[in-house]
Amino acid sequence: MAGVPRLALAAALLLVAFGSAQAARWQVQDADSVLEFDVVVNDVENRGRFPAFDGSGAFDPGSPEASSLTLEIDATRLDLGNPLASTFARSVDWFDAEAHPTARFHLSDLAPDPDGMEGRWLATGELEQRGIVQPI
Repeated sequence: MAGVPRLALAAALLLVAFGSAQAARWQVQDADSVLEFDVVVNDVENRGRFPAFDGSGAFDPGSPEASSLTLEIDATRLDLGNPLASTFARSVDWFDAEAHPTARFHLSDLAPDPDGMEGRWLATGELEQRGIVQPI
C-alpha cells in the first residue's frame, strides 16, 4: 500500500449521526451517516467518500470518550467525485479493492463536529486496509 501514505490521508473525516442522547449500543444507519475523508494528491485537497459501510458502536453524548465504533467499509465503492480518479484509487496502486474489498475502521477518539453541526461528531481512529493499519 505504498501509494496510500503519499495520499496523505490526514484529516480523515467521519461524521456519524447516532440518533439519541442516551448511552446505548447502536447500529450505523446508512441514510443517517456519512463516511468522508480528505486526501491531498499532487498538492490538491480533495474530498472522497465511501458510500457503502456497516458498523456498530456504543455512544453517550455526555461521555463521548467512552464511545466505541467499528466499521466495515466496502472499498470497492470508494468515490473521489471523479470516475477516473475513483477507479485509480481502487486499483492495485492504492487500495487494491479487488483483492481487498473490505477496509475496517476502529474508533480511537470522538469529538463534536468542528463545524458545530448538532448531533454530528468527528471520529478519529485507525483504518485497516490491505493488512496495514494507519491512523486517520
